[in-house]
Amino acid sequence: MTPRPQGASAVDPEVAMARHVFTRAQYLDILNDSLRKHPGWQPGMAFVFLPPGADASQATAVGCTGPMDAIPVYAEIQRVAAELIEVSDT
Repeated sequence: MTPRPQGASAVDPEVAMARHVFTRAQYLDILNDSLRKHPGWQPGMAFVFLPPGADASQATAVGCTGPMDAIPVYAEIQRVAAELIEVSDT
């Protein structure tokens, strides 16, 4: 048996952290709900589908609107969401 490196988890991360599957529209709603609840939220801040004006079926990415100094807030929310959510193509 090969010893685990110090600090390594004995739990398979795929099993320990099963991600929930959502549609693109649901994902955008979750991001924006999380954003509005964040203490760093400011009026005008939102996650949006890209290219501008795209709906969920046309979107190729998610971007953000609002002040440039809020980028760390968006990054934190997207990082957490990426760990917990899988986006379905359907």
